[in-house]
Amino acid sequence: WARKLADEARIPCAVVHSTKQWLHSEHALKSGLVEQSEGELRIGPLVWEEDEENGPQPCTRTEDETRVPPRPSCNPRKPWLEGLKVLCLCNVIAGPMVSVTLARFGADVIRIDHPKPLYDPRITVQFGLLSNRSKRTVLADLKKEGGQILLARLIKWADVIVFNGTKQQLTPLGIDPQSVRRLNPRAILCLLDAFGGPREGPWSERIGYDDILQASLGIMHRFGEPGMP
Repeated sequence: WARKLADEARIPCAVVHSTKQWLHSEHALKSGLVEQSEGELRIGPLVWEEDEENGPQPCTRTEDETRVPPRPSCNPRKPWLEGLKVLCLCNVIAGPMVSVTLARFGADVIRIDHPKPLYDPRITVQFGLLSNRSKRTVLADLKKEGGQILLARLIKWADVIVFNGTKQQLTPLGIDPQSVRRLNPRAILCLLDAFGGPREGPWSERIGYDDILQASLGIMHRFGEPGMP
C-alpha cells in the first residue's frame, strides 16, 4: 500500500521502520544516502554538487575556501552576505529556513508565494513568523503565464535559487537546471528534498515532510511507545 500511495498517487506517507531496517533498505543503499565500505555501513553525504558533465560530486573545499573571512575593518557591522540575491521558491519549513538563514546574514531574499494559501494557518503563522523574517514577498501563480514571466525576471536577478521539492517538480515550474542556466548561467540552484541522494533510488521522487522521515528512518520506532510509534 505504501508504494501505491507514495509512488503512484504521490501522497506523503510512510511505513514505520526501525533504524536497522532503514540502513539496510534498498533505497538507502541505492541512492547513496547510506554507504557500505568493508562490511560497514555509514551515513552518505548530506550535501553534494551536480552538473550535466560530471553528475553528483562531493562538496570538497580547500582550507582557504572554508575559512571564515574576517569582517571588513572599515565597517565591522556589515553583514557577511550583503549583496547576495536569493530567490526563495519554498514552502512549509525546511526550504524557508534555508533562505531565512541567508537573510539573517545579510542576503536580499525575495520569496514567491501562491496567491491562495496552500497550507493550514499553523504553517503560515506559527512557522512563518520564524522562517519568513527579513524577506520580501510577491504573490504569483507559477503555473500561469504571468507567473512564468515574473519567475523569469527573478531568475535573471538572483544569485541563488532555493527550492524544496523533488526533481520531478522542477520542470513543470520552469526551474529545472537547463531552464535556469538558459536564463542565468551564473545562478546556483539549491534543491532540498526528502529522499533524494547522490544517486537515484526507488524513493527518490517521494514527497516527504518531517513526520514522514521520522517514520522511515527509525526515529518514531525508537522513541515511540511499544506497539505505538
